Amino acid sequence: MESGFERGPVTLAGYLRVLRRRKWIVLVALVLAPCAAYFVASREAVRYQATAEVLLGGQSVTTTGGSSQVSFGPTSSQLTVTMARLPAVAKMAANRLGADSQVTPTAILGQTAVGVSPDGTLLWVSATTGDALDAQRIANAYAHAFIAYQAANQNASVAAARRSLERRLTKTPSGAVHDSISNALESLDVAQALRVGGSRVFQAAGPGGELPSHIRRNTAIGGAIGLVIGLALAFLFEALDTRIRTSDAVEEQLGLPLLASLPAHHRGLIRKSKLAMLDRPNGPQAEALRVLRTNLEFAMLSHDVQTVMVTSALEEEGKSTTVANLALAFARAGRPVVLIDLDLRKPHVHKFFDLGDRPGLTEVALGWSTLDEALAPVHVGVDSLRLRPTNNGENGYIEWDADAGRPPLHVMKLGPAPPDPGEFIGSRPLHEILEALRQRASLILIDAPPLLGIGDGLALGGKVDATIVVVRMGQARRGVLARLSRLLASMPAHKLGLVITDAGADETYGTGEYAYRHYERDPDIPVYR
Repeated sequence: MESGFERGPVTLAGYLRVLRRRKWIVLVALVLAPCAAYFVASREAVRYQATAEVLLGGQSVTTTGGSSQVSFGPTSSQLTVTMARLPAVAKMAANRLGADSQVTPTAILGQTAVGVSPDGTLLWVSATTGDALDAQRIANAYAHAFIAYQAANQNASVAAARRSLERRLTKTPSGAVHDSISNALESLDVAQALRVGGSRVFQAAGPGGELPSHIRRNTAIGGAIGLVIGLALAFLFEALDTRIRTSDAVEEQLGLPLLASLPAHHRGLIRKSKLAMLDRPNGPQAEALRVLRTNLEFAMLSHDVQTVMVTSALEEEGKSTTVANLALAFARAGRPVVLIDLDLRKPHVHKFFDLGDRPGLTEVALGWSTLDEALAPVHVGVDSLRLRPTNNGENGYIEWDADAGRPPLHVMKLGPAPPDPGEFIGSRPLHEILEALRQRASLILIDAPPLLGIGDGLALGGKVDATIVVVRMGQARRGVLARLSRLLASMPAHKLGLVITDAGADETYGTGEYAYRHYERDPDIPVYR
């Protein structure tokens, strides 16, 4: 289950994560199976069962030398059951029921069951049908048929023994052996006359009683079966699912450090193309973006990085939203930032900001506009205030300066899409624009196209200093990340790390709102920071 447990050790927590993801499969199976069992059980016809009991008897004839002995007593239980289930017995029972019953011997065998008591003295015959009187008639007829069949077999055995003794008697002269054979013949005559050892009906069957309904039992069994099937299907789907669901697995697949795991963007913000850093600056998304900003600053310390492109493997992984929020996060921290939209096929940055009718990057490249006209300053929030030290003697505290403001964020939209995006990425005008921007801002963030499927992103990777890869949790698949890893290895730009979007609560840094309260401060009381 590589997709479910991501090559790691199989733990209880891993199983629970799989069940959380596949809970609907388990719940559907757990509901449908008992419902189906209940439906089938409730539609079953009412059944009636009648039972007749037969007191078993038996006799055997043993011939040794010139004498024969007749012994009486029950035969073995297994032999009795075997004899009772013979088709000949069922045929005799059908004959006893008569032609009007229209019950065949095969049907009688299917409607009846036999058994022997532990001490071997009683044989019970049960008949189960949809009619109470039919069950009674079949049980009694079958019991009498068994008795008749057993008696016929016993009579045949006695007759065969008698014929054997009579032949010996005629060939044996007078004497002790002759007298012994005569005594055996007399015993056979007595047994046949008295019918000693024969079976008889001990208790006739009464009208069949209604069998209890199995609706509850079958429903409970259906629930248990549904649970087993649901669990099996859940883990089967998990095993067949190629999606990667943990940040550790993405790190391992791409060989990049994790910069941040961002929770899912609020639906209201997505619908209105709003950014968390502007509309919800104290929410969990904004806090995770601050973590990303801090980790990115540490990652850039040991490298001379000024232009950073943010890309992904495929579209709709959240790269445009991430880079726009990241630009705001850096600007709110006091760092001059330029955000450029270079997704030449599906530009999206202009939807986040009110850029008016300003020209775009392609218009600057064509010489139709200047760089100053294309760069749109963006207000980064009403609460974005600069901290400044004050000269208050020994206290040296820091206070808020509402007038200083922050260095503005500048955004450049794409403009009219070029007819040949690949050629535009490698053009000299774009190179000159990027070089000119290096003189204006300490950090240039680029919304780049996805790397897979088109060559724009790979070509752009040779013009920037570093790359950040955005991977959407639940959408990433092993095959896609394997191809992405090979492309990243061929890019000359430094790979700063990866950002996970739509991460679950156990992958993110916070789950709730957290902010300092705003209150009026007494101007005479210094605030220490």
